[in-house]
Amino acid sequence: MVRRIKCPESLVHMLQLQQPAHNQRKMVASSRAIKVGPWGGAAGSAWDDGAHRGVRSITVTYWQYLESLTVEYDMNGQAVVGEKHGGGGGGTSGIHVGEIKLDYPYESLTGVGGRYGPVTYGGSPVVRSLTFRTSRGTVHGPFGNAAGGPEGCRSST
Repeated sequence: MVRRIKCPESLVHMLQLQQPAHNQRKMVASSRAIKVGPWGGAAGSAWDDGAHRGVRSITVTYWQYLESLTVEYDMNGQAVVGEKHGGGGGGTSGIHVGEIKLDYPYESLTGVGGRYGPVTYGGSPVVRSLTFRTSRGTVHGPFGNAAGGPEGCRSST
């Protein structure tokens, strides 16, 4: 049995408008949450980890599609690990693990994009790949198979 996940109902984007002083790192923080989505097929279920102060890291497991996603948030200076979404796809052969570590509070997510579509002909559409962008211009991913299927899960600040 293959469990599939949908993109999150909410993506928290941290913004900072002030410029850093010379030779000083820019702190990225805001209490503004932006809710977008959900995306995905009929399988799996929508999820929402709620609003948090920031994202510290993201761990994804993937192969031809996104297998699971776990986010580590910041809540008042403490790391809070969100629930693992997805997983249980039947075996670990060929499964890859990707981890994005952000330099929180000096770096934040500014965009999430991805592709969805069926893995097999006539199958249910799933999240095929995700790509993350940060305030430093770093692009992480794609995690999964970026070929095939329309781009259907995009958000940016």
